[in-house]
Amino acid sequence: MPKITIDGIECEVADGLNVIEAAKTIGIHIPHFCYHPALSLVGQCRMCLIEMDPIPKLQTACSTFVKDGLVIRTNTEKVKAARKAIMEFLLINHPLDCPECDQAGECSLQDTAFEFGQGFSRFEEEKRTYSRDIPVGEKLIRIQDRCIHCTRCIRFFREIVQQEVMTYQWRGNNTAMTPLEGDGHNLDTNYSGNMHEVCPCGALTSKDFRFKTRPWNLNPTESICPLCSTGCNIQIDDKQRTIYRIKPRVNMDVNTWWICDIGRYGYKFVHSENRIAEPRLKGQAADWKKALDTAADLLKASGRESTAIICSADATNEEALLVKKIADALGCAAATLPAAGTDPLEMEDHLLLRADKAANTQGLKALGIVPNPELAAKISGGSIKTLLLINPFTCQLSAALEPVKDAVLKIPNLIVMDHSETEYSQAASVVLPGVTWAEKNGTFTNYKGLVQRINQAFAPKGKAREDFDILCALAAVTGADASFASHIDAYNEIRDDLLKIEGQIKKDIEAKEKAAKEAAEKAAKDAAAKAEAEKAAAETKEQETEKKED
Repeated sequence: MPKITIDGIECEVADGLNVIEAAKTIGIHIPHFCYHPALSLVGQCRMCLIEMDPIPKLQTACSTFVKDGLVIRTNTEKVKAARKAIMEFLLINHPLDCPECDQAGECSLQDTAFEFGQGFSRFEEEKRTYSRDIPVGEKLIRIQDRCIHCTRCIRFFREIVQQEVMTYQWRGNNTAMTPLEGDGHNLDTNYSGNMHEVCPCGALTSKDFRFKTRPWNLNPTESICPLCSTGCNIQIDDKQRTIYRIKPRVNMDVNTWWICDIGRYGYKFVHSENRIAEPRLKGQAADWKKALDTAADLLKASGRESTAIICSADATNEEALLVKKIADALGCAAATLPAAGTDPLEMEDHLLLRADKAANTQGLKALGIVPNPELAAKISGGSIKTLLLINPFTCQLSAALEPVKDAVLKIPNLIVMDHSETEYSQAASVVLPGVTWAEKNGTFTNYKGLVQRINQAFAPKGKAREDFDILCALAAVTGADASFASHIDAYNEIRDDLLKIEGQIKKDIEAKEKAAKEAAEKAAKDAAAKAEAEKAAAETKEQETEKKED
């Protein structure tokens, strides 16, 4: 590894890093705007200028890569003067609208101006202006006055999403970021929401979050997106038990820096008016003890052959363990149902979206809770008299239930545990109000077998309880062996099972990748052989033609 010196500190850094990333490893921040670790290098904002021995001119840190013996200085008077000059140029046409700007409080331009700017402007002329608040598709608003021409938005779509959505039009002082509309260019991709986060200066803002609150008033909670099996790492930003936005967290093994728009904007059901507020018995409000006792009596009375549990694959690993224990105590089946077809607008893609729209399919599989077509047939045939249905609101289970919906609604002892009203909760004999992923703790296992933790952002409203607590109480009254003091205790019991399936999935992925690589190599060899044969045939034909002419 190269040994370099940054501001007098000798350090050893990984080969292939640029100076910005190398400086980060020892806690030195080099300001930048156009640079993003996931995007190509353009070196056009010039904010990351540094001094390097023995080069007399300042160099851009983003496009300078480390090599052994490099001596770098990031805080000399020459560098500071350059930063002040760059900030003065960038702010010449930038409006002084920080008090009303949606980006204020988390704006790279604002922070950098405060730290490295000169604090006053010599610009006395009229600022260049454009029309304001121009929609960019259905999700974003463009304020061109604020743009500093970093091209992050263009490069994000071109290189990450692999679509041409934005470009720059005109030149010099008139340069403007321009959305490409028509001719097959789609502004509303599944990743458009990332664009306002890569924008460092508030030129692109989100319609969903715009003018709702200030970022410093929000409470951040680290969690995992529950809307597909990728398990993107997210941050829930809430205020007074209301989610205002979902942001991505960096995890290079899962979602890198991004999340899809389905995960970003798909949190609205948490605050639905159809949330179930209290337990019910045959449509009438009841207290928790009576509801749980009644549910347990129904489950124990029907007999193992006519009792079943259907669990959504959005249950946490800890909840799935309790479901398994309750089923074992009752001697009945616990399963999910075979998934229905995928929404064509939410197809699996090259980036993050997965066809499996459940958060924890692999976790349930590790515990033996898998799709059971025979159970669906039994429900259709009317042999199931008591059914515990867990979270049918989720899209995957809701779609899977559709073929047997009429039969489920006719089950005499239907017990529903869910957070929002559905046809099933309306028809249920017992309703146990649960919570959404934002209101509970636990772990999900993503499609790669990686176990990731979700954290409660805020307590549930009304008399709803965490699903884990409901299942613990139900386990107690059904005689199941499940005396867990916390989610951690439950996780510790199944940790080995989860690690086992993670190892198996890794082996399967490696085998698949190896097979794909071998197939690609074979295809390349076949193509090369075919090309060689065609070339030889062409040469033979040419020689024959020459002989005939002679």
